[in-house]
Amino acid sequence: MLFSDHSPLSATLEDRTEQVAMSFKLYNYLADHPEFMAIVETTWSRPDNSIPMVKVWKKLQKLKVELKKLNKKEFSGLSDKVKKTKEKLQVLQSQMRQIPNHQIMFEEEKVLKLELEKWGLIDENVARQKATVQWLKLGYSNTSYFHACLKNMIAQNQIRNLVTADRDILQNKNSIEAEIIEFYE
Repeated sequence: MLFSDHSPLSATLEDRTEQVAMSFKLYNYLADHPEFMAIVETTWSRPDNSIPMVKVWKKLQKLKVELKKLNKKEFSGLSDKVKKTKEKLQVLQSQMRQIPNHQIMFEEEKVLKLELEKWGLIDENVARQKATVQWLKLGYSNTSYFHACLKNMIAQNQIRNLVTADRDILQNKNSIEAEIIEFYE
């Protein structure tokens, strides 16, 4: 009879929690920030003696870190900023109803409305970019729907016929192009 004194054992020698890096997304609102170009210029102008493609990769990595810092500093909690600004505006407007014709409150209201518009537009921009990405992801899994939408978008962006000032209907691409050029000249 064969016999073994080994028993199954599981030992954890090192507790490793792998951190999965989130992919970097450059939102349009970052490019509109006053510090954006300065960050890009300073990051891109740092000397690097690597081979050209590695140099580009390293600079993009450094730029990503700097833009993430800017995003975290200026735009973290975007929906909370919109919500808090709305609440401040509502409180101020209710106070204005109690104390009419108070010039300082009018100025505060103006500032809060501008701030709400700023944060609202940024939040809407983010939602629009995320929706576009989501739409494209869905497009890959549902190709017939994706291509139908794409074909529709292309059709909407074309001029198939043109009525001239003389009430002539142009349907030829070259004649439409010539008429448009003539009109703007």
